[in-house]
Amino acid sequence: MRVQYGQLILVLLIVGVNNHIHNLLQKMQQVIIIDTSILCIYLKFPGKEIVGKDDDKWDKYRVDQYLDDRIKDKAQFIVTVAVIIETGNHIAQPN
Repeated sequence: MRVQYGQLILVLLIVGVNNHIHNLLQKMQQVIIIDTSILCIYLKFPGKEIVGKDDDKWDKYRVDQYLDDRIKDKAQFIVTVAVIIETGNHIAQPN
């Protein structure tokens, strides 16, 4: 099979772009957005200790493990104003 000069340049460009993207992704920092349900579990809010489907339950232990792992990965955590307000509403109006 004979490869033409243009095809070779295209292959080299694709490989170069893929390597560049790979290097950028390795340098990217994880950003974790904390959800209201996760914050309630983390704060041990009564009645909100476990969330999720039967095959994917999140409890205090699982949340702590997940957050600890992300801290070790040097992830950034974001808690939005909406999550803070919703969590405050749960605290102010317990069922």
